[in-house]
Amino acid sequence: MVSISSFLGCTSSKGQPVNNEIEEKQTDHSVVVIDSQSDRRNDEGVPSPISGIYTDALNINRRPFAVMLDNQSKARPQAGLDQAEIVYEILAEGMITRYLAIFLINEPSLIGPVRSARPYFLDKAMEFNALYVHVGGSPQAISDI
Repeated sequence: MVSISSFLGCTSSKGQPVNNEIEEKQTDHSVVVIDSQSDRRNDEGVPSPISGIYTDALNINRRPFAVMLDNQSKARPQAGLDQAEIVYEILAEGMITRYLAIFLINEPSLIGPVRSARPYFLDKAMEFNALYVHVGGSPQAISDI
């Protein structure tokens, strides 16, 4: 209170009183309504059964394919990974993880580096009835394929 009252009688160096009134800020309280229906539908296509992304019907009337990809730092950046609809990162061995990328509506011209098959990745690919793309693999995975 003492500090507030000391400012009440202040004047500028030119002898004119100082305006000590606090400026009130105007806040915009307008409401923006977003039409959520416009973001959900694209009349130009049908939704992918994997991701829900709208695409041409020809893109979803086929089998998806699942690709084993390397995830070690030396393998980055991976080619085509950004075009997958779903990417799983699964522990492969030790502390090394690998990616299983599921593609349906996109067909990247280049995908890689492709890695070897493992049974638990194969199980995940079969959830989508996907063609499984790999290079080599464990004896169990090769037997399962």
